[in-house]
Amino acid sequence: NINMFVTNYGTFANDIENQGNSGLFFPKGTIKTAVYQSGIWLVGKVGSEIRCAIGEYSQEYAPGAMNGVAPDDAGKDEYIVYKVVRFTGNPSDTDHVERDPAAVAKDRTLDPILHHSWSEYLNGAAPHGAPVTTYRFPDPNSPGDSIDVLGPDMKGDQMLWCVYNDADPTVHINRAGRTTPLGVEIQQTTFGFDRQGALGNTVFLQFKVINKGGNNIDSCYVNLWSDPDLGGAGDDLVGCDTLLSLGYIYNATNTDQLYSDRPPCVGYDFFQGPKVPTIGGTPLPLTAFIYYINGTDPNNAVQTFNYMKGLQRTGDPFLDPSNNPTTFYASGDPVAGTGYLDTNPSDRRFMCISGPFTLAAGDTQTIVGAIVIAQGGDRLSSITGTKFFDIKAQKAFDINFQLPPPPPQARVTFSTDHGTVNLAWDSGSRFNYTPAPGWNFEGYNVYQGASVSGPWKRLKTLDLVNGIKDVRDTVFDVNTGLIVNDTPTAFGGDNGVGYTFSTDQDAIRGGALKDGTTYFFAVTAYSVNLNPPLGFEKVLETSFQPVAATVQRPASGTDISAAKVDAAVDKQANTGVPPTTDHVVVDVIDPASITGHDYGITYQVNGPDTTWSLIDRTTGQVLLSNQVDRTDTPDYAPVDGMVVKLRESQAADPPTDPLNDVYYAPFDNDMPFHGVGAGLLYFEDSFGYAINFLAGIDPTVSPDLFHSVELRFGQTQRAYRYFRDELFPGGGGAVSLLQESRVR
Repeated sequence: NINMFVTNYGTFANDIENQGNSGLFFPKGTIKTAVYQSGIWLVGKVGSEIRCAIGEYSQEYAPGAMNGVAPDDAGKDEYIVYKVVRFTGNPSDTDHVERDPAAVAKDRTLDPILHHSWSEYLNGAAPHGAPVTTYRFPDPNSPGDSIDVLGPDMKGDQMLWCVYNDADPTVHINRAGRTTPLGVEIQQTTFGFDRQGALGNTVFLQFKVINKGGNNIDSCYVNLWSDPDLGGAGDDLVGCDTLLSLGYIYNATNTDQLYSDRPPCVGYDFFQGPKVPTIGGTPLPLTAFIYYINGTDPNNAVQTFNYMKGLQRTGDPFLDPSNNPTTFYASGDPVAGTGYLDTNPSDRRFMCISGPFTLAAGDTQTIVGAIVIAQGGDRLSSITGTKFFDIKAQKAFDINFQLPPPPPQARVTFSTDHGTVNLAWDSGSRFNYTPAPGWNFEGYNVYQGASVSGPWKRLKTLDLVNGIKDVRDTVFDVNTGLIVNDTPTAFGGDNGVGYTFSTDQDAIRGGALKDGTTYFFAVTAYSVNLNPPLGFEKVLETSFQPVAATVQRPASGTDISAAKVDAAVDKQANTGVPPTTDHVVVDVIDPASITGHDYGITYQVNGPDTTWSLIDRTTGQVLLSNQVDRTDTPDYAPVDGMVVKLRESQAADPPTDPLNDVYYAPFDNDMPFHGVGAGLLYFEDSFGYAINFLAGIDPTVSPDLFHSVELRFGQTQRAYRYFRDELFPGGGGAVSLLQESRVR
């Protein structure tokens, strides 16, 4: 839910190329900004000398690793911010280390910076310390075997990595520093998760700090500094929660310049502070939280060092309302209105500080922070949400992000007509999902948003028919801003899974959809575990990926009634290798999306399985690959406005078999009648040669298997009955079936 600039200059949430612009947008896809600039500060002593490395409005870091005790050439091509995503594709693809082009194209609408391939990361980042690991995938060319692929040691669903250092004395010009370099190299890993809830509202920041300067650094502090400017800059207040190691910014009123009556809260947390050997290697928590206003910034290293110790820049202590010294400014509870609270809102800066610790020459410290954001029903409930999300994110960190994944994101397409929007999506969320133990795909939710960033209203849930309906859990309700126990987090109704949705109603404003108006929709997939491990949610739902649909009629001259399928496709036999007598059935579900192209089915032998693929013969594009389904189920997803289904012959009959060329219709999921499971050859194993009924060849067939069925046909339908044929091979055999044709 967050768009944030990341640089290799020790500053983040900073639009570094356009100073004066804020660097963190929330919610993603809007122009609303919650942070102006942030950065990492390291301050310590070499002997008696205070030394600083500041990431602020000007930066005392430069891109690149260190070459011994000196900085490497910052202009080298490999010293960039690498941006990679978790790989979920087919390892047989030659571009398996690249991001899916369709996903890149979709993402560029909100994010013009292309993602880097795994190969770019391995060639440019890995030699300088970026984490790598080996992934094992099934070998598509050798069933039962696997292939190893080297790639980024991914944290989250999207990860950025860069390296920078403070060893160049010419860049130490920030007024808060201006000291001799510390000689530290920082390898920064920034990552996030594509899902709803706490992890979708958190940016994780891991700093691997290496002392390469040859000097011991004593009394060292690390500072996550921020100039937030939450919406409008002049109405901000700050606070901290010492139990959570959390510092945060919130609005003084419910009337913000950008966020109006629902200003969010932004928190900065130390999930893992620096480790101190004297206390058993236990990471330090937040040891100080201080603020200052515009105009009282530190102007030299001494003032900065005072701030690191939790003092005012003059060296005097901060005093709480009882005049007791404290290193934690505004540590009360604004929601309850109790304790030490910030007052007199203004343009705030704040520091989240942890220390002191010793960083000996050659030593490494790994420090993990995070930015957590929540937007409740008002300014105070946003604080509640931020703390709730922070606790959830901390739990995820504590188990090293060994998290069950939600289903893959559905790929959604749409078309419009007069007053109508038609949505369609693929089945990858269901059939390309490898869930963690206990979690299983359950269904899809369809939403309409009041804007590209919501709020979202659920329109329909399409879920498996398995008895799992409403699922209740403890959640932060973004609409009310309250933490609610035993509230529905899934809204199934055993409705059956589907892949299309059409509407002519505006669920947000009421009334009919209007031509010429843009509406926002989203389709999410979710999985369920009714008995998850302690601390985990029962429902895992993908994030909102908005679709902006402008309602309008098709282009002038378009006749959607002309969208049809050539009749020949119903009984197209493949005579290649492997041979098949599959029936291809095509339903037009969205005439406006029909392309007019030619399509074909190809077959592949994958070990013991024969799979099929749908190709667009006009463009050469593979639209569906490695499909196995040949059933009457509604598991087929739409492609180009149509649903293509394969129906497998149920026996290898001789060519003279009159049943071999019969099209058993209907095969839709709304089939009005079904077989009874008699163990025969056709129609759900409940139809076959009459001799198998009458001559008693199959002793399992008994009268109680037969049912009386009344079939009624409309004027546009045709019914056929094949009567007894005394000349049928085998003598005395009879074939009897009833076929209801498809409505044309």
